[in-house]
Amino acid sequence: MFPLPASIVPVLQPFAGLFTAPTLAHLHVLLMGTLLALGPRTVIAVLRARG
Repeated sequence: MFPLPASIVPVLQPFAGLFTAPTLAHLHVLLMGTLLALGPRTVIAVLRARG
């Protein structure tokens, strides 16, 4: 799994307590896919970008 960029970690930190550990891990995957996806940011494009 690719780590999140250091610049976004402080932005997400206040929300970490709102999610369970597995949900937070899925959120990180979707966020990284959103950053890596080319074209429209659909869920499928995001998941494809994450591999």
